[in-house]
Amino acid sequence: MAEKIARLIDGLLGLLTGLLAAVLILYSGYVLYDNFYTNRNAFASWDLLQYKPTMDIQEDPGFQELQQINPDVIGWLTLYDTHIDYPVLQGSDNLEYVNQDVYGNFSLPGSIYLATENSREFADCYSLIYGHHMDNGAMFGDIDKFADPAFFQDHSVGLLQTPYGNYDLKAYACVHTDAYESLIYEPGGADDGTHEALLSYIRANAVTFDQAASQNVGKLIALSTCADIDTNGRIVLFVSATPRTAPVETVEAEAGHTERRTAVGHGTQAGSWALLNLASALLTLFTLLPLGNLRVKFRQMGYTRRKVRELSGASEGEQKRVLRDLRRFRHKLRIGLALELIVAAIAAGGFWYTEDFARNMVISDQWTPVMIGLFALALLIDFICFRYRGQRPAED
Repeated sequence: MAEKIARLIDGLLGLLTGLLAAVLILYSGYVLYDNFYTNRNAFASWDLLQYKPTMDIQEDPGFQELQQINPDVIGWLTLYDTHIDYPVLQGSDNLEYVNQDVYGNFSLPGSIYLATENSREFADCYSLIYGHHMDNGAMFGDIDKFADPAFFQDHSVGLLQTPYGNYDLKAYACVHTDAYESLIYEPGGADDGTHEALLSYIRANAVTFDQAASQNVGKLIALSTCADIDTNGRIVLFVSATPRTAPVETVEAEAGHTERRTAVGHGTQAGSWALLNLASALLTLFTLLPLGNLRVKFRQMGYTRRKVRELSGASEGEQKRVLRDLRRFRHKLRIGLALELIVAAIAAGGFWYTEDFARNMVISDQWTPVMIGLFALALLIDFICFRYRGQRPAED
């Protein structure tokens, strides 16, 4: 009795240990995926860049489409040769787009957005734009690099495109500060005599500074992000904005590539990838393999081939009926394997072209019924073609 109890306890401990290990593995996998998704999703995706203006923004169909998706989009900010290449939004308050992307979905990297105190037409002499600091350089992750004089000098040019006019940008200064500096973080008062005080503060605290640009600042735009120093630390890149009168010429336009690629992803309701679709695709592929309770197809085919060879001389009686059934089953095996290969290829290809691991995960989406249907079809083929229903050889 004591031995049975000990064996039961040992079995329970083994089961609990296995469950705990499985939970830890699943959680670790989720953490890795979540970290990958957060960092990858912070960059401007191929999908999002399809909306980037390639001509006058008032006439650009891609940017107009993006504004139809989200009317809070007010422009597009680019600093050449950096990762800063994003639409600019303005929400109802300064927290709306902290963790929300341009499509209105939750996103830890958030969006690049203009302070609500500023005019959405960039009519103020001083405007403040916020963005998260991502360690991989996404969003405003490149701002801290402007503290290096060489980087500041080599990456000082950019462009701001808005429906109300375009602006050539020139890096003016990079400043380390904190979140409580009112001269920087209260942009609404920069028009009433505090502008000169702000310029004096920048000159006194800049870690990098363009002396030539300081002679003619014009409009000033601050690009603010968090610093790695402490919780309230901030790094701010100030750029002077000069109205651009010449047409916007992009690299694509200059190279003669003016055709716009159709935006995909959110425009086709494929804003996430579905876990059920992945499970269905994997299970469809598993019907090809001798796993679990599935019949070992490859052994069946080999056994049938050998038996047909052994009984190929049978001309009458029971052996002849067995030979006929085995030959029929052999044909069914070939047809079944071909059909399962086709279904598995459709499932794998369908998942590849409709899902994107770089996006957020959901349980199901509009493709889920199709993927489940493919798995059900693979099981039906398996049931019909890989189950022997004929007369068996005498020794079996």
